[in-house]
Order: sequence, then structure tokens, then C-alpha cells
Amino acid sequence: MLQERGRNFEKEILNQYIADGLSVCVVGNYSITGVQQVNSIEEALQHNPDIIYQARLEKESSTNSDIIYRGTADFLKKIGQNQYEVIDTKLSSETKVGAVLQVTLYSDMF
Repeated sequence: MLQERGRNFEKEILNQYIADGLSVCVVGNYSITGVQQVNSIEEALQHNPDIIYQARLEKESSTNSDIIYRGTADFLKKIGQNQYEVIDTKLSSETKVGAVLQVTLYSDMF
């Protein structure tokens, strides 16, 4: 039930971005009206959108090509020419250390 509430909250934010007239790319197979569907974050970046939704991120090891971190950022929001910031939605009214670490890791991965 909590996961469903979280997904609904995330979709409310997505719908607000769309209503505000921001261009949105969605990575993956989602059925959402008013957005550009793409298969990868690299493809999304080619469209230069204001918002990238469900950005799948990976970080490889510095010593080999193994993936050592993988995650999905709720949103990447454009803040400048070819610059995006990670936005992760949470239902909690308090900021938790794990959430800060998650956004920091996603920012490093992007």
C-alpha cells in the first residue's frame, strides 16, 4: 500500500510538470499522455527535455567494466545547458539519511 501511495505521489508530480508545459521524456515502457517515450537516458538526452522521468543510471567500476551501482532516479530536471539535477520523490515529511545518500549517489552516477 505504501509503494502504491508513493507511485501515485510521483505521478502527481509528473502530471504537474506536464501541466506546467515542461517537455518530458519517459525512459521505459509507460503509458503516459503528453510525453516523449524513449528507451534509454542517452536517447532522452538527445531530445533535450526539461524533465527526464524514470532515468535508469549505472556506474561502472574504475578498474573494469563491471556495473557496481545501479538505480532509477524518479526525475532529472534540467537546470542549465546540458545540466540536470536529480529529484527523488518521497512521501516522508522528514529527510532521511538514506534518501540523501541515494540522491548523492545518483548525482555521481549521472
